[in-house]
Amino acid sequence: DCHATQRVGVLATKEFADRYQHSASIVVLGSRRSLAGCARNLFPALRQFDKLKVDCIITESFPLRGIGRAIMDRLMRVAQV
Repeated sequence: DCHATQRVGVLATKEFADRYQHSASIVVLGSRRSLAGCARNLFPALRQFDKLKVDCIITESFPLRGIGRAIMDRLMRVAQV
């Protein structure tokens, strides 16, 4: 859970990035039209959050099929660290 006092990062797709609060650090993963591109960009995006020193990351979800399932699996593994 993110708290009001924490630095929040948002992992967004190109299609929805402009819908998030500007007080958060927004990192665009790629386009929902290219989930393969999103998968390639996932770890660089997470490293970007490290550089930004965010305390909490909120992310969009992806379809639980094909590459979307792989992205979600990676995100769930990172969340358990």
